[in-house]
Amino acid sequence: MNFFNTYNDDKTCIGKKCFIIAEIGQNHQGCLKTAKEMIKKAKESGADCVKFQKSNLEAKFTQKALRQPYESANSFGKTYGEHKKYLEFTLDEYKELISCAKENEILFSASAMDEESYKDLRKLELPFIKIGSGDNNNWIMLEKIAEDEKMPLILSLGMMKADEVMKIQEIFKNRTNIGILHCVSSYPTKSEDVFLRFIEVFQNLFPKKVVGYSGHEKTPIVVSLGAAVMGAKIIERHFTLDKTLKGSDHSCSLDPKELSLLVKLIRKVEQKQLPESKDTESILEFTKNVILEAKEEHLLKDMEELRAALSKNVTLEDKKVFDCEMNCYNKLRKTLVYSRDIPAGKILQKSDFCIKVNTEFGVLTEKIDELIGKILVKNVSYEDSVQLSDFKS
Repeated sequence: MNFFNTYNDDKTCIGKKCFIIAEIGQNHQGCLKTAKEMIKKAKESGADCVKFQKSNLEAKFTQKALRQPYESANSFGKTYGEHKKYLEFTLDEYKELISCAKENEILFSASAMDEESYKDLRKLELPFIKIGSGDNNNWIMLEKIAEDEKMPLILSLGMMKADEVMKIQEIFKNRTNIGILHCVSSYPTKSEDVFLRFIEVFQNLFPKKVVGYSGHEKTPIVVSLGAAVMGAKIIERHFTLDKTLKGSDHSCSLDPKELSLLVKLIRKVEQKQLPESKDTESILEFTKNVILEAKEEHLLKDMEELRAALSKNVTLEDKKVFDCEMNCYNKLRKTLVYSRDIPAGKILQKSDFCIKVNTEFGVLTEKIDELIGKILVKNVSYEDSVQLSDFKS
């Protein structure tokens, strides 16, 4: 199934359906029974798809990162590795969840959080695979999967700088079965940090791709509804059965009642011709009228949150790692590390590097091609972060 070809044919997309993803992620608390219940509730709420997150911990993290103590109210283990392992499902369990989704007539997909997980997910019958913001700088993986042209992809662009976005454009320039999501990697995101107008920027930058929005804002409905009014053709929101549960994603997730309401309102947007002007007042007026027609007046109190999300006019040059993203960046942004122990004097090849989450940052991942052919001036160990001081100048 390639649903991407059904979107973005024109400016207004009259009658075109917005693809709504209930991002279960790891809000299932590591419980298969809970995950199945969430699939059923997402379907009842009207979502088109449920999405999970698949990680191979050794491929995604260095051993240093996995061994770090993890003392947090959200922790499911004494170390970060134990915590992540508790929340991970096996491939057989994924097959069980896919069967549950089929029984409930809702699409099922997952984010590949590393290259090995991508390979595992390719063994399953998925309509697409998601590449989240944590992997949009994993150039080794991205260049490989760009060649896997039969598998549709959705990519989130959180924590990216303008030059990195342009590199995404270059890598996937020959692909049309791609979704591009504006995303701010902050949990939850304040409305003034949503920068909703990047949707327009990406619509212009990726004219042959489906552009959407992955939201983490605490305001449950109106900002994401505004994204649909802006022309987003994919809306992804985290989904939970209980916002008070342990885990950092629950507070910025929608519960079943909220997801049902968001779906209801987006379906009403689809029945209308979107405003030709994307100025703030036009978007606000259109959104307000949709809310009033749906007799959901209680949502009008959040219109100022949408105004804040629309308030900053942006260009591609404004795309950067925002201050509100730094917590996620420091915790989960991947960096260049060595793929093996390598002696001093070795002329480096691309295979000498890999990209993982580590306890310290090194050379930026986009610099990998500049390091090929350089000579090491010291011995380096497996999974050491790559530093400029490792090479002859």
